[in-house]
Amino acid sequence: MGRFSLAALLCASLAASAPTGSSSTATPTTNSLLGYNPANGVINVDTDNIQYSLAPGQTDAATIGAPLDFSNIEHPQPIRGSKGGLDPGPQTPEYSKLNPDRLAPQGTDHGAVKNAQWPLGLSHAKLGLGRAGWSRQQNIDNIPVATEMAGVDMRLEEGGYRELHWHKAAEWSYVLNGSVRVQAMNDNGETFVDDLSAGDLWYFPPGIPHSLQGLEGGVEFLLVFDDGDFSEDNTFLASETFARNPVSTIVSLPGKDTDIFSRKKYYPRISTFRNQLGTTFHQANCSSFPEPKHRKISMNRTSSDQAVSYLSKSHILTTHLNKNQTSL
Repeated sequence: MGRFSLAALLCASLAASAPTGSSSTATPTTNSLLGYNPANGVINVDTDNIQYSLAPGQTDAATIGAPLDFSNIEHPQPIRGSKGGLDPGPQTPEYSKLNPDRLAPQGTDHGAVKNAQWPLGLSHAKLGLGRAGWSRQQNIDNIPVATEMAGVDMRLEEGGYRELHWHKAAEWSYVLNGSVRVQAMNDNGETFVDDLSAGDLWYFPPGIPHSLQGLEGGVEFLLVFDDGDFSEDNTFLASETFARNPVSTIVSLPGKDTDIFSRKKYYPRISTFRNQLGTTFHQANCSSFPEPKHRKISMNRTSSDQAVSYLSKSHILTTHLNKNQTSL
């Protein structure tokens, strides 16, 4: 019986609060901000009164799908032929200029294709210690559909060092600007050293240990990995190998010179590795151990070191595009 009484009370309350159609005005009160109240007037604004222009081909039928160029359009609009309408803003026109077909899609585009774009400018930047550089990455966290590819944009200042590391994914890189020293090794102890400049490429197969260092003036490069789940936080670092294993275990490895690890100068560094785990490596990561500015990293090597030390059958590859020269 109580349920019916509550329902009747609710209906009576709603009936009392419903608009009566009266044209009389009421004095606004604090309660008039909640829900309908005749004291709440409507403010009409002509939102179409904006300055804009359409790109060439934008007035063509949407099914034609003409390519649009918004680079010289001040306020790009979501219009294709007779479809769409005005966007008075606020907006970020830079995104529309970079992606015109996102703002004004072709008539046959129903938006069913999953997103495969991500600007690295929106990725979280990891900052290196001592202003050694920075990195920012893209993986399936940003583009879930990109399961077979990930990317990293990395900057190393002059002397900035990406310490010796390796990972399960293959690595391809394009040098955007500056110059960098690339070093690598394989299971046979064979080493590889090469200096690259803007426009050059390198490639490392999975599991190959390698390190990178910015040369005079610094460097920025784009890294591409063949695994969409790749993360800079999951690479294997040489310093972590020392930090997480007792020296007695490391020197017990076959063929290792135990005297190297018995020298006193190595113990402070190993101790530092242990103390800084979780801060140095995962917050700085791109990072590492920057060389002092006054200690120049020369582009010129001795005559015996000018040629690459080839890794037999390792498929490590650097390509000097501006010199039309490839090192295998």
